[in-house]
Amino acid sequence: MEAEELKIGILTFHRASNYGAFLQAFALSERLNQEPDIEAEVIDFRMKKEKDRYQVKWSFKRHLLHPEIYFFEKRIQNIFEKTQVSGVLRKTSDYLESDSLDDFKSFVYNRYDFVIAGSDEIWKLGSFRGFPNPYWLFGDLGAKKASYAASSRSDFDTLSSAEQKLLTETLKEFKLIGVRDKQTYSEIKRLLGDDSKLLMCPDPTFVFDFPHFLKQEIHKEAIYQETEPLMSKLDKKKKLLLVMTEDKHAAEEIKKVFGNDYNLVGLFVPHAGYINYADISPLSWISVIAKADLIITSYFHATCFSIIFNKSFIAFGTKNKTAKVVNLLQEMQLENHYVGGYGTDFRNKLESKYIELGMVSSDYSGQVLAQREIFDRYLEGLRDNEYQN
Repeated sequence: MEAEELKIGILTFHRASNYGAFLQAFALSERLNQEPDIEAEVIDFRMKKEKDRYQVKWSFKRHLLHPEIYFFEKRIQNIFEKTQVSGVLRKTSDYLESDSLDDFKSFVYNRYDFVIAGSDEIWKLGSFRGFPNPYWLFGDLGAKKASYAASSRSDFDTLSSAEQKLLTETLKEFKLIGVRDKQTYSEIKRLLGDDSKLLMCPDPTFVFDFPHFLKQEIHKEAIYQETEPLMSKLDKKKKLLLVMTEDKHAAEEIKKVFGNDYNLVGLFVPHAGYINYADISPLSWISVIAKADLIITSYFHATCFSIIFNKSFIAFGTKNKTAKVVNLLQEMQLENHYVGGYGTDFRNKLESKYIELGMVSSDYSGQVLAQREIFDRYLEGLRDNEYQN
C-alpha cells in the first residue's frame, strides 16, 4: 500500500536579502520534495515589519559620503528581488505581507497537512518582529505543526507568565520540534517539561546535495552569465580567496596577510582593496564558493558551504555572530578552523592557523553524511504515528 502524500508548507525568512536565509529555505524545500510521498513549498509570507526593516534607506548625507557602499547594497537587494520572481524557489503562487496573526492563519488554513516553521532564528525574542508573531504558528492552521532547525537563542524568562503559558500551549500542539542550537532545545524542554518531541537538527543546507545540483546542465548557463564578470577580473596567476565579514578591521588584516598571493574577493560586504561583486544570485554565490581556494569568514552559512564544498577555510567571530559559528564547528569537530575574534593578535592567528591547517585538500564528507542521517530521523518523526497529538 502506498503511503499517503503529505503536502507541506515551510515558513521561514526566505525573502531576506541574505544568501544563507534564501538557500536554507531552498535546501529544505528541495530535499523534502525528493521524498516520493511529500510535496513541499515555501509559504510566500513575510511580515510588513520585515520589509520595512530591510529596505536600503540611507540619509542623503550618508549617501553622499559613501556612495559606493550605498549602490553596492542596492544592487544586492535588487538581485534578491529578481531571484524571488525567478522561479528558482518552490513557493506559493500567492503572497501575503502582514503583521497579523489572523491574516496568516487565513492564508494557510486547510492548505497543508503540515506547516513547518524554520530554519533560521525565526523564534528569536526581543527582535523587531515582536511577540507573538506568525512564525510561532499560533492558532488553528488546519494542519499539523512542526519545526525544522528553528532557533531562538533567547531566554524565555524575558516573556511574561501569560506569554510563556501561551507559548507552552502552542508548542504542545507541535508534532515534532526540530531546533538548531542547544539553548533553544534547553529552553523549550524547560517549558514543556520533557524533550519527547524535541530533536537537534542540522541546518538544512547540509541535507541537500548542492555540489550535485550545481553540476546539472540546466543551471550552468545562468550561473556562468552571473559569475563571468567577476571571474574575468581575477589575476589568473593568483589563487582565489573569498572574505565574507562585516568587520572592516579584520578584512584589512586579511588583506595584509594574503593580498600578495590571492585574489581577494568580497561578495556580500565591500572592502577597500578587494574585488567586490554584488550582482550575484544565491546559486551563483555558492558556485563561486565551490571555485575558491580559501575562504575566511565570520558568517554562519559561508562556513556551512565551505564545509559542504570541501573548501579550505578559516572562521572567526564578530560581536553578533560568534556563537552560531562556534556551535557549528564544535558539533562537527572542526574547532581547529576557528581563530577567535578580531584583536591585536588577529594577524598572527591568521598566519599560524593558515600554516597549521596546511590549506591542503579538505574532506568533510563524514560530517555532512552524519547531518543527513539526522535529517532521515526527522522525516521518520514526521511520519511516525507515535508523534501524533
